[in-house]
Amino acid sequence: MKKLCVLFLSLCLLLGLAACGSTAPDNPNCGFYEGKYGEMSGYQIEIHDMYAKGFTVELGGGGKGTIVVDGTQAGLKWTLNGTSLHIEGTGLAGRDLVLDGTVADGVMVLENVMDSGVDIRLECADLLKAAPAEEQPAPAATETPVEATEAPVEATEAPVEEPETPAEPAETGASWWAGKWYGWGCYYTAGGAYADLEDSAWDVVAEIDVQGDKGSLKIWDCKDLEEAELSAKVSFGAGLTAAGRMTCESAEFAGAVYGQGYWSCDPADYPEGNLEHTFLLTFYYRDAENDNNFVEVCYVLRPWGMLWDDVKNADTSKMLYDDMMPLHYEDWYLPQLDGSAPAAPAEPETPAASAEVPGELVGSWEHSSGYTYVFAADGTGYYGRGDSKMDFTFTVEGDQLSILYTGSTSPFVTTYRIEGTTLIILDSFNSEVKYEKK
Repeated sequence: MKKLCVLFLSLCLLLGLAACGSTAPDNPNCGFYEGKYGEMSGYQIEIHDMYAKGFTVELGGGGKGTIVVDGTQAGLKWTLNGTSLHIEGTGLAGRDLVLDGTVADGVMVLENVMDSGVDIRLECADLLKAAPAEEQPAPAATETPVEATEAPVEATEAPVEEPETPAEPAETGASWWAGKWYGWGCYYTAGGAYADLEDSAWDVVAEIDVQGDKGSLKIWDCKDLEEAELSAKVSFGAGLTAAGRMTCESAEFAGAVYGQGYWSCDPADYPEGNLEHTFLLTFYYRDAENDNNFVEVCYVLRPWGMLWDDVKNADTSKMLYDDMMPLHYEDWYLPQLDGSAPAAPAEPETPAASAEVPGELVGSWEHSSGYTYVFAADGTGYYGRGDSKMDFTFTVEGDQLSILYTGSTSPFVTTYRIEGTTLIILDSFNSEVKYEKK
């Protein structure tokens, strides 16, 4: 069973979820509400004095929507009983988000937000009805200056204290990440055509190579050690603890390429990091043709060779699931450790560039999103959008296209065909992705 955590207002991960969609609203209160001010003990506080990047709520059709608090976005589910509004967050960023209040005539009031004692008023410009002047919200209260009760003290030439030296940032600790890892992956949430994948899980092994403050990350499904499911170039920097933070520089997952900063990972970002030498990595994969088809990918990893007995007895109430053990810990991982099977994934051979490239494939092919494949006659090319792109070599055998991205040890293998001026490629979920000849 999924659990909730208290990280929503502090996380700065870009975890986007689909909002209203294109269907017509099924409730007159559907709309985009923007925070105006908070109120506590009779005092009003401007919203941007509490949240520099604002506080917004979008109530969409079907009881779904989005909420953005100080730049952090999450999905939500909402219900209405008369004017009483109840909101629950969805996805990792909204796991502990529960809000109650009222909404009517374009005005939403959320009460005691996150147990802070502050009520927040939000308004939907498209729905708001003009209220009588005397009912308009009063301007934010200002503090009345307190009169001095003591005589001013004459200035003396006391020595000026040296300012404190700022604390050094946490050490980068790149060595914390180096080596082989074992754990599990899951699709924590999923939607659209991928909805049936939600909560599916599998065991994984990983390897992180560290070269100074740069490196690479590869993750394999334990049932397919020939082809990495995630390959990434990464960098290491200061974080919330001595372990530091690992950040994506470029990555490939299920045939999709991600650019710098698409995800970052600090063991202290999530409760799973409270387990010894453990980190949680999460990001979204979306169908290039339809954003409503998505999976939220999560990996929980610990160093290879480490036993998980402590996890069996750990407090998992704030973590992804009650049971945080890998599915095949007993029947696959432990036998690996006692020497009955090889302990690490075999490194696949790097395919050479194809000497014979179909002439019809050579050229530049652009997706409606702006992502572009470029195939050269010498079996090299690149994929990406703007400055975010990855070089590759490729081979073609019949209708099979094998692409090996630079820095990856295993190729992305797919089926392709060309219809007129359209290149059609199957992604890892067997969805057709179309690219037009430029």
